[in-house]
Amino acid sequence: MVSDLVVLHGFGVSSEWMSRYFDAFSADYHLHILDLPYSPKSKSNLAFSVEDCTRFVTEYLKAQSIEHPIIIGESLGACVAMELATIRDVRALVLITPLIKFRGSVLKNLFSIFVLPLRLTATNLAQKMFPNEDHYRKLFLRILSSNSKLKLLSSFIALIRFNGWRLLTKIKAPTLIVGGSYDKTAQFEDLRRMSKEMNAKLFLNKDSGHQVAVTKWPEITREISNFLHIH
Repeated sequence: MVSDLVVLHGFGVSSEWMSRYFDAFSADYHLHILDLPYSPKSKSNLAFSVEDCTRFVTEYLKAQSIEHPIIIGESLGACVAMELATIRDVRALVLITPLIKFRGSVLKNLFSIFVLPLRLTATNLAQKMFPNEDHYRKLFLRILSSNSKLKLLSSFIALIRFNGWRLLTKIKAPTLIVGGSYDKTAQFEDLRRMSKEMNAKLFLNKDSGHQVAVTKWPEITREISNFLHIH
């Protein structure tokens, strides 16, 4: 039987951003790339907490009669994946740069969301995150620019309210944690502590940051495939 693989995107983007998963995994899995409530493509109600987003995914799984899925989440999507794994029977869990606890300036981020023009914020972020990846820089810029400030605000509130440390002992699924050594948000010390408390496998790329799943995609694909082959 082909396993269901559910993919959850991060802050500000959409299922389109995660289309690389289709190319890599659709031949071996029944793939579900969702648009979470903070996606510009989503028509669902706003979600001001990770729990709200988790309920959205739970309803989708129920409607599709999906049991024992594999869950992959990136960034904020990894937070949703963690929450989901505490209330659903999950076959395996892949957490890519999970934001287990918000690190950063709340005021600075609120200024970027509300005061600056969204196109300017998106341009600055795209250039900062993908200076050498022209395709992904343009794609990120287009998707983030199409989002709304209200959705960005709601997902930012969900992020700063989330505390994943309380979930670790509740997650029983085999887990792979992926990070980048230069990541200032999902920092190595946090990921290492997570892996110890969860008895999870930790893979750290030494030449990347928060966008490791994009900039080092072939390597990350191999790590995920090898992990899922075992579990």
